Amino acid sequence: MPVRFRLVPPLNLLRTYVVLYDKAIEPLCKPFYAFTKNQNKGHVMDFALARTNMIKSQIKPNDVYNEDLIEALDTVYRENFIPEEKREVAYLDEDLKLTADGRYQMEPVVFAKLMQAALDGPKDYVLVIGCTMGYSVAVLSRLCGMVIGIDSHKEFTDYAEKKLARAECSNAAVFCAPMYEGYPAQGPYNLIIIEGGVGTIPNEIFLQLQDNGRLLTIERRDANKAGQAVCYLKQGDIISRHVLFDANTPYLQGFAPKTKFSF
Repeated sequence: MPVRFRLVPPLNLLRTYVVLYDKAIEPLCKPFYAFTKNQNKGHVMDFALARTNMIKSQIKPNDVYNEDLIEALDTVYRENFIPEEKREVAYLDEDLKLTADGRYQMEPVVFAKLMQAALDGPKDYVLVIGCTMGYSVAVLSRLCGMVIGIDSHKEFTDYAEKKLARAECSNAAVFCAPMYEGYPAQGPYNLIIIEGGVGTIPNEIFLQLQDNGRLLTIERRDANKAGQAVCYLKQGDIISRHVLFDANTPYLQGFAPKTKFSF
């Protein structure tokens, strides 16, 4: 009877693989552990683990170091501010599509970096344009004086009102209003955040800034090119622009570049 041999990798090779896995591969897999855990029938999604992994594997490695912001990201439950059927993917590192007509929740890293930049200056009175279901408003309410959120989708603002009340965000309010107009009824503001990609920003929104007020957003003047997170500063009649970092967030409804036709 022939003898069969089983090839066994050298011990040194096995040790090398273990070291490589521990140092390089495993950290990259962590954001997906909580998601894949729920794929087995009978398991419940561990949102606390997913939130921790988001902070450790996505947020902190991308130069987000503001401790107050990190605490807010840890204590505001992202999964509570999106549709029920999408809760299990709340912490994936991508823009999350909320509706069929193209509304998104900004991906965690871009959101965190934009919020960190927003906190570097006056933040007593804040307007969030395109607040969707209230997540950004809830996070900023932990860090700013008063936060106003607006969105043109009434189902979003109705949902946000309930969730913000449940999260005890007493210094926040949301209104259903045309996003492209801002919200002059409650202005002026010393910080405005447009939560989504923009091709152009209406002058009416800049007029809602206080003197030395700032406006932050993701600017994509050309739909075929990557965008940039930018900060506009209003000083008297002068508005200056500063690039923060590269980002490619989907356009917020009403803010995409106007299509140009050539004949």
